[in-house]
Amino acid sequence: MNSSPAFSASARTIVQRCGGVLLNTVFSVLGTGGIEAIVGPLYRPHSGRSAILKAWVLDVAIAALLGVIAQLSLRTSTMRWAWVLPAIAFSTRASSYAVSAGNIFDHFSGQACAIELQGRPCSDFFLFTVPLVRALSYSVAAAFATYWRQSRRESKIA
Repeated sequence: MNSSPAFSASARTIVQRCGGVLLNTVFSVLGTGGIEAIVGPLYRPHSGRSAILKAWVLDVAIAALLGVIAQLSLRTSTMRWAWVLPAIAFSTRASSYAVSAGNIFDHFSGQACAIELQGRPCSDFFLFTVPLVRALSYSVAAAFATYWRQSRRESKIA
């Protein structure tokens, strides 16, 4: 069994990129959560709605900051694809929920969790929506950082 060098190089590239996407996804979700665990206790919400709002604001802000910092320091293209795996998980769960139950927006936005403060709406929000929001914020910010770096480089040349 003789494999060509071109095939093994392309297979290696595919494995490296898939690994990069997986690592960036894990970093965007868990890194944001780690920083949020440190910063989060500075504000203690007094209602379910303010707890959900706090989660949204901190997730977007911290994940975006991590995306910019990571992109400017590491400069890899796989950061822009960190949203794919959480999006697949979210869409799978949202599809199964839509078939069996009611309002998808209330359920997955955290609104139903803010009212009930327990049960399935909260677990779906924290297991599916939060990772998607973190990964999307991370990826969009990384793409913005790439665009910003390229436009600064082009303006220096001109």
